[in-house]
Amino acid sequence: MRYTIGIGTYFGIPLKVHATFPLIVLVYAAVAWREGTSADALHTALLVLGLFLCVVLHELGHCLQARRYGVRFRDIVLFPIGGVARAESIPDRPRHEILVALAGPAVNFLIAATLFGVLATLNIPPHGEGYWVELAWANLGLGVFNLVPAFPMDGGRVLRGALATRLPYLQATRRACAVGQLVALGFATIAFLDFSFAMLAVIAVLVFVGGMLEERAIAARVTLQGRRVGDLVDVKTPVLSAGDRVESVPLRRGTPAFALAGEAGSLEGVVVASDVLRALRDGRAAEPLGTIARRDFPVAEANTEAARVYRYLRESNKSYAAVVDGDRFVGLFHAADGW
Repeated sequence: MRYTIGIGTYFGIPLKVHATFPLIVLVYAAVAWREGTSADALHTALLVLGLFLCVVLHELGHCLQARRYGVRFRDIVLFPIGGVARAESIPDRPRHEILVALAGPAVNFLIAATLFGVLATLNIPPHGEGYWVELAWANLGLGVFNLVPAFPMDGGRVLRGALATRLPYLQATRRACAVGQLVALGFATIAFLDFSFAMLAVIAVLVFVGGMLEERAIAARVTLQGRRVGDLVDVKTPVLSAGDRVESVPLRRGTPAFALAGEAGSLEGVVVASDVLRALRDGRAAEPLGTIARRDFPVAEANTEAARVYRYLRESNKSYAAVVDGDRFVGLFHAADGW
């Protein structure tokens, strides 16, 4: 991901912080300062940082449990809205997915139980005040909230895993997403009726978006599983010539790029649809396509796993890859939403 800063590697997993992360600390500290004192602002900032340390432990709980099933992780990234552990795959068995999903909240419940236990030995009541009391309750709340049956929360994955024991994986995902949308509707309704719960409206949007992204990712996984990228190249879009005029490009929705033919079946370059539109707006319709062609793009061998290429394109925010068979150009593979 762009705009991230590495802050170490733990259990072999790099930990990164997104550039926007400090905003959450500053916002909460500013609100506390406005309603109280500078000491309140410092207390709030430290509480937010402590909670996010627990978020890291939560994500590590997922990672270490998933490792038992052969899942590898690229990194953990902290955002203002929480943490994301980026896995190279997901557990194949529903039971394993359930256990991995439950491992994160289990860490928060363990932290909360430990803190409440220590507080009890110090004769500090759980309904009292203080940093450690607040952090204990925050962990308890974080664990419970993550069990809500809606993506991207862990509860959505637990529900999907349970459904997948009886249904095909994609169908289980769609049903879990439908349940999550009902939950999001409930959140939005509460936020509408009582503005003091306005944050629930933001969570409702995240649930809707998270569900759509999860369903799209699983649909792509099911469609591409066991297939080679050479079998899925675009054969409908015509291959153009570097000498063709910009205005001759047959732009259409779902086609992000066009190949330019070279000699003896080679690839001269790739013309991206957005570059064509920009050239048309700039009055360059009569120029040859070779002037706007890109020659720096991902290339994949035809026998590469399609899922691997698709995953790379999505993670690197690229829309296509040129597929070759040795020195021969085969076609373009699009990371389209239809996969």
